[in-house]
Amino acid sequence: MMKEKISVIVPVYNVEAYLERCVESILKQTYTNFELLLIDDGSTDQSGALCDQLASKNENIKVFHIKNAGVSNARNIGIQHSRGEWITFIDSDDFIDSSMCEILFTTAEKYSSDIVSCNYYILRAENHISVHPMLIQEDEKVFSGIDILKYYLIKTEPFDLNIVCNKIFKADLFNSKDGQIRFPKGRVQEDNFTTFRLFAKSDVVTTINQPLYYYLQRADSIMASFSKKFVKDTIDSHTYMATYLLEHKVDVMCELQLYLLNSYTDLYRKICLLDNADKQDYIDLLME
Repeated sequence: MMKEKISVIVPVYNVEAYLERCVESILKQTYTNFELLLIDDGSTDQSGALCDQLASKNENIKVFHIKNAGVSNARNIGIQHSRGEWITFIDSDDFIDSSMCEILFTTAEKYSSDIVSCNYYILRAENHISVHPMLIQEDEKVFSGIDILKYYLIKTEPFDLNIVCNKIFKADLFNSKDGQIRFPKGRVQEDNFTTFRLFAKSDVVTTINQPLYYYLQRADSIMASFSKKFVKDTIDSHTYMATYLLEHKVDVMCELQLYLLNSYTDLYRKICLLDNADKQDYIDLLME
């Protein structure tokens, strides 16, 4: 058995149609030394009962039923109760390749990485699967933490770098003596507040272009809706990032300025495409 244990954290909320597929993909991993934490975030459908049912058949599944407070809180609960030296997050309506944990872990060992990030597939329907065009085209590329942060900042749409669900992390990044890193509660842009801090805290980050994660784009998902809260949280994440990097004297100021310019331009472009009476309210958010 491999020495290192991976903690797989899955927030669960009203996904009874997708949950079993997600869990089965995790249980079929070629890397077997893992624990699976299912965090039932106050589901009102049968998701919570399904979590218990799946756990009754698999001893490495742990279920936590909590009051609904959003995906950030659920992930934080998972981190709090995790025992692995490595952590990975999977959304409960997505699923993963059977070799994902093994490949990410083996790559981490190969390069002494703190984070390994892989490519992913996009599912828009059961019969419509495409490979995400990853920004970093090399099969494997090794960065320092500061260099991957700079790369993240200078790219217009660094989605594959920003999300946490296609990555494996050293647990110490979240729980080190110099301060915990947790996801912000109540935000729809929770990764924007978190991933850059994990990069800044890392010595080595490795990317691999192999798609190992299956990301389901649901029409009713939070990320599919462009709302005032989405815009507000995006803006707040920019303020938080800039303040954090300035306070910690991280040498990425030129890259940060470019990131903010690109992001605000993209937000304004999307607002201009809106066809509703609230357009001015969105513009006012940008001007605050």
